[in-house]
Amino acid sequence: MRSNETTDETPMAELAAAITTGAVRLAAATASWLRLVAEFDRRGGWHGVGILSCAHWLAWQCGLGPGAAREHVRVARALTGLPRIEAAFAAGRLSYSKVRALTRIAAPDCEAELVEFALTATASQTERFCRQWRRADDAVAGDATRAEDLQSFRHWYDDDGFLTVTIRVPGVQGAAFLSAVEGRAERDARRERA
Repeated sequence: MRSNETTDETPMAELAAAITTGAVRLAAATASWLRLVAEFDRRGGWHGVGILSCAHWLAWQCGLGPGAAREHVRVARALTGLPRIEAAFAAGRLSYSKVRALTRIAAPDCEAELVEFALTATASQTERFCRQWRRADDAVAGDATRAEDLQSFRHWYDDDGFLTVTIRVPGVQGAAFLSAVEGRAERDARRERA
């Protein structure tokens, strides 16, 4: 029997220790794997015919769902600029769940304090804390920006090759935009019927 196998006779304390030791190893292995993902992404190793992004490649080659693949790439990229979080993760002191949450808010000037907090909190507490931090940041940013600064136009191709467009404009301009799109669609439909 291998050392990581247990039987019905294995003492509970030993079983618990094996589980927590495994979690530490899993976190350290995930940190190592994400370093590879970050380097692969940085060097553009994923480029190829039909491959739209590093996340697309990961989903295809590593059996991840598209959302999980995108999140792994995001975390891998973020960790390259967060050495304290990355070190605690690599040492198995932080789980992937905690690291994923921390990388949504961490910056070099607050990284040490965030690691300190996450080391003593549960993953759920860390996620909740980071979510509240983001909401507070969004509220402050919302108060500090003018309406023109909130306008945006973005477009991208998703992992399935579909064009996605998002716009954010004041209601009057949005109504004019929608009228123009609907008018164009109606003209095209009339041409097809003719």
